[in-house]
Amino acid sequence: MERAKKFLLAMLAAVLCLSLAACGGDKPDAADTQADAGADVPAQPAGSGADAPAPAELESYQDESGSFSISIPSVEGGWVQGDSGNEAGILLDNSDQSFTVMVQGLPKGQGEFDSLDSVVSFYREQALAGFGEPTAEEIAVPESMTAQAESYTAEQYGTKAKALVAFLEGENGYYVYTITGLAEQYDANIGPQRDAVQNFVENAS
Repeated sequence: MERAKKFLLAMLAAVLCLSLAACGGDKPDAADTQADAGADVPAQPAGSGADAPAPAELESYQDESGSFSISIPSVEGGWVQGDSGNEAGILLDNSDQSFTVMVQGLPKGQGEFDSLDSVVSFYREQALAGFGEPTAEEIAVPESMTAQAESYTAEQYGTKAKALVAFLEGENGYYVYTITGLAEQYDANIGPQRDAVQNFVENAS
């Protein structure tokens, strides 16, 4: 289990480090962010599957800068809020860190991005290439925003992890909304968490 957690954290670190780099931090070494890729497995459709949990009460979280907020279902054991390393970020883990929701904001007019496509390309090339080819996903977002979403499956040490990465564009910024976890936790929670992406709120600047 310890190896599995380290693998999951490495997967998260790849996305997190790229968010920080995009905001002016150091880019991670590609060798430190890659893992052996497994077969592509489409994300479980929202609300489907025998293991999907019953509807849960929504909990709201806002980033430190006050630029955006999310409202997501609770998980067994509750959410533990961590340090995203960026005031325009939210990092939430379940009690044993086997399932995580992370959102990083990238303000427009800062960094190297001039379109949502440029954000997607940057993350694919620098952080996600080691996880194999993405599977395109449809995802519901607020009417005022545009989005691209894709899922990944990776395996290492006999442990499988999955991720849904949604790239959002609002009036004031770009946002990388990542839902990831060890396969069992991911499959059990992805339906309602995926639906909750449409609760994303970009606050006025």
